[in-house]
Amino acid sequence: MKSEGIIRTRKELNEWVDYEKKLYKLKLFDILTRNQMYYNWKYIKLLRYCEYYRNCKNVLLRPLFVLTRLRRNILGKNIGVEVGENCCGKGLLIYHNGSIVINGFSNVGENCKFHGCNCVGNMGDMDLRCPTIGDNVEFGVGAMALGGIVIGDNIQIGANTVVLESFCENGITIVGSPARKV
Repeated sequence: MKSEGIIRTRKELNEWVDYEKKLYKLKLFDILTRNQMYYNWKYIKLLRYCEYYRNCKNVLLRPLFVLTRLRRNILGKNIGVEVGENCCGKGLLIYHNGSIVINGFSNVGENCKFHGCNCVGNMGDMDLRCPTIGDNVEFGVGAMALGGIVIGDNIQIGANTVVLESFCENGITIVGSPARKV
């Protein structure tokens, strides 16, 4: 389920960044023309550096945390992506920018994919619990997971699906509003 990995060392940071860079499959043309995937990758890279600066024990790096977080937040505002620190496992892949919110109190496993207009968060003022998402979960466009629910591993969540209850069975597809197993 939830990744045990929290980036604490420079070696771990480099491993995570190298792994995730390969997922984005950017070509030189994409970088030169500032393809949206380039900005998504840049955001993920800044997120990982924030996590490293926040978690490492070297207090001299704290100013870098503040500066990196500022850069990440400005970029996130411009592309419409907000992901809390230390809540997503290695392999986070965002296909399309625009309106992606992952609450910092959520637990998102490894190799999760988001296609755009996604929300992983709480239910509001009275219920601040957030979802626990397994490994290899894919969120279709407009899919949301809300509240203190658990979603198993290898689950496909269809477009515009609203998940309000737990689905612990691995390898299933869920669709609809409210979500149901297909």
